[in-house]
Amino acid sequence: MEKRKKANVFMLLFIFGIILGASIVAVSQNVYGRLCFFDGFFITKILWIACFLCVGIGLFGIAVTANHPYIAGILFVGLVVYQLFNRSLSSVYWWLDLVAYILIAVALLLKQRNKLLVIGFSLFAVQDVIGLFVGITGRPLPFMMLSLVFFIASVGMALLSVAVLTDFMKQYKKTARQLWFIPSVCYFIYALFRPVAIYLLYKDVYYNFSEFIRYDIIEANLQSYAFYFVYAACMLFSSVWIAYPEGFPAKSYNRKDSGNQSIVHEKVYCEMW
Repeated sequence: MEKRKKANVFMLLFIFGIILGASIVAVSQNVYGRLCFFDGFFITKILWIACFLCVGIGLFGIAVTANHPYIAGILFVGLVVYQLFNRSLSSVYWWLDLVAYILIAVALLLKQRNKLLVIGFSLFAVQDVIGLFVGITGRPLPFMMLSLVFFIASVGMALLSVAVLTDFMKQYKKTARQLWFIPSVCYFIYALFRPVAIYLLYKDVYYNFSEFIRYDIIEANLQSYAFYFVYAACMLFSSVWIAYPEGFPAKSYNRKDSGNQSIVHEKVYCEMW
């Protein structure tokens, strides 16, 4: 019951962040006649920061407290639909992504922690290993750095699934579970800083960052930018399911015995709802 309450609080925080962001957009359109992000009043900047914090903390909290594979499975079904609407049948990468999305979605919706997840995340890693060495040369430095971050995230998810779900790297299972969050953090860093890298590349074309967000992100490429945030959310919920399907262990605490003052370490596992 306590965990359900925490999950509801994080859900409300996430919804509040979405509503706050939508309200800022609506007010900006009415007051300024355009979207105002970082070049408006000081209170506007504070509100945007609050919006991002609410959405980020709420999403992370939902993953930690709810820990339900159905959430990740539904998100991956959404990626399957997105992939089908963006057909590129001649691309090997397109087919590999589609197969990986389907395998992972099936495993999550069936609440399975098996080799389907390992195969799916390994397909992502193979693509990014090839892409890192083939497509990184000749790119501007910001894109090279972001490609490296995405590479670390993809390989990290593959290693997490292999170490936890198979016996191939069982000696690293404990370490992998402790570092479960690193791939998700890298994915969110990529999603967040990808627009910044693009702006730095084309900053001479735009008057300021707010104009770039309005024309490039909102009007031209919103679908592309939103995809990476959904992708990062998929990996966040999936990594929680892989590492801690029974719930996160509570922190160890010390209890002094009144007779001999000895310290007993206990670890209590949270019960999932």
